[in-house]
Amino acid sequence: TVHTEFYPEGLETYLRHCFLFSCNDKSIVQKLFSLFPTSSVITEVGDHIIVYTHVYSSDIITRLFCTIYDMGAVEMIRKFNKAVLLDHSHVLKRIG
Repeated sequence: TVHTEFYPEGLETYLRHCFLFSCNDKSIVQKLFSLFPTSSVITEVGDHIIVYTHVYSSDIITRLFCTIYDMGAVEMIRKFNKAVLLDHSHVLKRIG
């Protein structure tokens, strides 16, 4: 399997975010992240969905969190967890 990802501003300019959603209809979450200009990796695990996505600016991540909280308020998702993944190889390339 070959998975080719797309980052219009270059991979180094994005922060990688990981979300774990608990939801009844996983297609709603999949549709949201399919609208992103970067490649999102989506994996289903039972009634959960894991999404790895790259976000370019703090304004966009703020809007994304607002959207996710709104999805919870209208019960499109039951709950979610989040993490920001740091890749030290990009940091070392900039320093070296």
